[in-house]
Amino acid sequence: MIPNTAARVMLASTLAILSGCVSPHEEAVLRAAKSLEGEPRDRAVSAFGLPRRTTIENGFTVSYWPMSEVEQYVGVSNKRIVDKADGTAVLSETMGVKLKEHRHVCYVELTSDRRSIIVESKLIGNVAGCTSIVANLQRDDR
Repeated sequence: MIPNTAARVMLASTLAILSGCVSPHEEAVLRAAKSLEGEPRDRAVSAFGLPRRTTIENGFTVSYWPMSEVEQYVGVSNKRIVDKADGTAVLSETMGVKLKEHRHVCYVELTSDRRSIIVESKLIGNVAGCTSIVANLQRDDR
């Protein structure tokens, strides 16, 4: 077992390293999500629409909004064809590009109390999928 002091030093080092993994853009998304805490639940509904799923337990309402962003990029595409002609292998190779995409999926989870005030805001999944919440909240403020 690791002594308590050593465990704290390792945890602090790990957190310091991982904190550098969040881009400024993702920080803005996290701040936007946290800005909903203390706000009426109706603000989130007007910004994001009706939630996909809502559960009510012990007087708390938990609502979920799925979101996603698609990132498209051009990637190299290589194609190799090996033919056997007259017993010898003939290799032909083509190089090209292909349009590829990566889908970032994220869920906004908001917990509100009996008065419909948001008490907790979380982003589940890849934060890059929730980038639209910044624009949605700014649009809703106007």
